[in-house]
Formats: sequence, C-alpha cells, structure tokens
Amino acid sequence: MPHYRRSISLWVFACLPAWGVATLWMRERWPRSVLEAGLFALAGWLLLRGRVEWNWRLGVLVFAAGWGGVQIWLGWTVYRHATLEAALFWAAAASAYLAARGVVRDVREAERVRRGMAWFGVGLAAVAMIQLYTSQGRVYWYFDSGYRDNVLGPFVYRNNYAAFMELLLPLALVEAFGGRPRSAWFQAGSALMFASVIASGSRAGSLLVAAEVAIVAAMCWRRSRSGVTVIRVVALTAVLTAVAGTGFLWDRFQDRDAVASRRPYLNASLEMVGERPWTGFGLGTWPQVYPAHARVDDGVFANRAHNDWAEWAVEGGVPFVAALGLLVAGSLRRAWGSVWGVGLMSVCAHALVDYPFARLGQAVWWFALLALVGPLPGQNRSDRADQDVQIEPQ
Repeated sequence: MPHYRRSISLWVFACLPAWGVATLWMRERWPRSVLEAGLFALAGWLLLRGRVEWNWRLGVLVFAAGWGGVQIWLGWTVYRHATLEAALFWAAAASAYLAARGVVRDVREAERVRRGMAWFGVGLAAVAMIQLYTSQGRVYWYFDSGYRDNVLGPFVYRNNYAAFMELLLPLALVEAFGGRPRSAWFQAGSALMFASVIASGSRAGSLLVAAEVAIVAAMCWRRSRSGVTVIRVVALTAVLTAVAGTGFLWDRFQDRDAVASRRPYLNASLEMVGERPWTGFGLGTWPQVYPAHARVDDGVFANRAHNDWAEWAVEGGVPFVAALGLLVAGSLRRAWGSVWGVGLMSVCAHALVDYPFARLGQAVWWFALLALVGPLPGQNRSDRADQDVQIEPQ
C-alpha cells in the first residue's frame, strides 16, 4: 500500500474512536451512526484491498454479530429492534478489530498508536479533572448533560469513565517506565489519570487502577531494575491524588454492602438464564425482559444488569457468553506478556460489577487494543519472536 494511503488509513482509524468517546454524552442516535458507518467503511475498504488477516478472535466477533441475526431469523428475540441494534454494535466491534489489524502493520506503527492512545487518556484526564470542579455538570463547560455534578469530560457516569482510564492507564505507565525522553511527561500523566479515577468516586475503578499501578510497576521494575522511576511515579500519584481529593470515594466505601443495589439485578439475570439457557432472549433485550423477573420495585428504570457478563448470558444464552469468555481467556497470556494489555483484563474484571461495554464509542477502544496484542500481520518472524514491550535500563 502506498505510504500516503497508509497515513490516511491511520488517521481515519485514529479519529473514529476519538469521535466515539468525544460524543458519548449525546443521547441522539446519529453520533453512533457516524461511528458505525466509519468503521464499516474502513473495514470494507481494507477487505477489498486484501489487507485483512483472519484469525479466531475476529471469528468470535463475527459470530457475536451473526448471533443477533440468527436470533431475529429464528424468532428467539423478544424485541427485534433492540437485537438489530445490538447486532450492529458487535458488527462495529468486529470492524474495529479488523481495522486495527489491517491498518497497523508493524511494531513501530503499533507503538505510535498506543502512545497516541496514552496521550489521549492523559488529555482526557486533565479535562475531566478541571471540568469536574468547575462546569456544574456541563460537558465541555457548555453542553447540558442533564446532571448537576460528577460529569467527567464526555462521561456522565463515573464507572464508565473509570473503566476507560483502566484501559489506557497501563499504556501511559509503560511509557512512564520506558526510560525514553518523554517518560517524565508520562509519569505525571499517568499520575493524573490515576488521580482522576479517585476523584470520580468509582469504587471498583479505584481498586483496579491501584492494582494496575502495582502490577505494571512490578513488571517494568523486573525488566529495568530502576526503582527511582517507580518511586517517582508513586510519589506523583500520591500528590495528585491528595490534590484531587479522596473524601467522596472514602464516603462511598463506607457503604456496608457496596453491591446491594446490584444484587437484585444479578439474581434476576440468573433466573432469566435458567429460563432460556441456549437461545437467550435476544441481544440488547435485557431491559425489556427484566421487569417480568424483578423481585423489587424501587421506581427506577433498570437499563442494565450492572454486570456485562450476566447480561450477555441473558441476551445471548450460554453459547454467546461462552464465545466471549473464550475471546478473553484466549487473549490473557498475550495481554499479560505485553504489560500494557493488563488494561484489557481490568476492563473485563470491571464488567463483572458494571457495564463498560455498553456504549460503542467506549467499547471500540477495547477491541482496537485487543487487535494489537500479539504478532501483527506485517511482522516478520524475528519480530514475532520478540513482541513484548521493551523497557530500557535507566
């Protein structure tokens, strides 16, 4: 492929996920339609150019999208429109994975893409922190979000913001421990990202980012034997966290049962799975099915199960959730070996108590990063043999 065409493809690939996150707060359908159309167009162009290397992970994502079509065709879904929307979601997820594999062809391009994602996370954390205390709930200080407080950049839900930071924080930490000229900037940036999650008040998110800092620091120290950088990052993190404030998070941790409000959803979901274990009720239909199985009525509309794994089991049945479980389990070793892939697993863990995969604009980042784990299509054998992140001694 000519160089200028590859550059255009990379820019399109970079802009689409950025658009998805930047417009997350919008309730209208058209921002998501733009994202879907862009991903489908990019994936289609790469297919026509023969720039796609098929693998089993892409096959799982194609199956996920096709499963919704099967449910509609065979009449298994209780709400055809919701299942069609969900099938489009998984088709876009497969397109994001396919696009990443088709556009990013070598190690250097992958490093640039990951570094760009890390910078995006740092910038978003800076905007979120300032906006949190100065915007009175307005997105970008201008757009009415419908909420008076706790709006972090384009995120109107603290746990979704925390999950996004969980995904990108290891990318910044790897750069911070990398011993390169820009490491000092990423040391401050990763500390800012961590502090923003603490300020958001997300309990699961705070625990997971703390675990990420410890794990990535230990793995990078083992490779570089540089304790000075680790101490510097920890110190910066402590200072910025103190400035951001821990009072709100501390108050939320005082709840005796942190998952009390979610337990009825989980119990009802398990009951629903038992009713249709193999066919599911149809992708995207959990909100329509839940009222018939609700054990309490608190007067609040239940839009999600607050557990993506349970929701997938209800909507797609055992075959669907087993396929997604295989996707995660089969990627675990490579994600761990890459160091920065720890963020992929953190989001999957967060999905046990919330719904980080619910919104396409956020989820495409996870699928794009998943595509960068392991050997890329354009790598030669010597590159494939050494694909882990290299940490330079300091």
